[in-house]
Amino acid sequence: SEILSGLVGSEMCIRDRSRHYIVGGAKNSSSKPSKMERKKRFGELVWSDSIKMPRSSPFNFIGAMCFLDDCTRHASTYYMRHNNSAECMACFEQWEADNKEFLLPDVSIHWRADSGPEFREGQTRLLTCRYLFVKLSSNPPWNPQMNPSETLWRIFLPKMRICIAEHPDGDGQINKWPFMMEQVKNIHNSLASTSPQAQSPAPPITQASKGRIVPDLSKFHKMFISI
Repeated sequence: SEILSGLVGSEMCIRDRSRHYIVGGAKNSSSKPSKMERKKRFGELVWSDSIKMPRSSPFNFIGAMCFLDDCTRHASTYYMRHNNSAECMACFEQWEADNKEFLLPDVSIHWRADSGPEFREGQTRLLTCRYLFVKLSSNPPWNPQMNPSETLWRIFLPKMRICIAEHPDGDGQINKWPFMMEQVKNIHNSLASTSPQAQSPAPPITQASKGRIVPDLSKFHKMFISI
């Protein structure tokens, strides 16, 4: 199918090493993933991580933050103009607002992030979590075995490289990375889940909505072409 041709297939890399944010690959740890208790409801455990990116055009974003629901493997991404604690908290508040329809009233949200400086800077995050009645905990940074949301970058970035590599002016499209990341994230949420941690093999958006939302793959098209 040509619908997803810009996001699947053989991985291709751009040779411009100065754009290492998109081009660079993640290192795999030799340790085995730790076994975690399987959650049963959306929001009971939410993982998050942030990544620095080249300055985007338009909007001047310099990074992104992802959230991964442990129960459904539903992914959310938000884009940041500043890499600090206040911006991370704004992303979390937006995540909570955007996913309100999936959160049951009696679910106590547990937010887990790594202990990078953008997460622990100041008291903004702690005070906001107290205000929102959200349980907060941290993981060591750069540890995908303890923070599954880090693996989202290993899912998203290769697909974004393919989009860039297939474009005649690939280098000129790097600053449009938020559009590519948003497309890849939406496709991730629309395809069947193979994670053993998910409550079912249904697409994450279907799991999160308790079957109300059925993905429509016909809406996805190859990036950066006129249709």
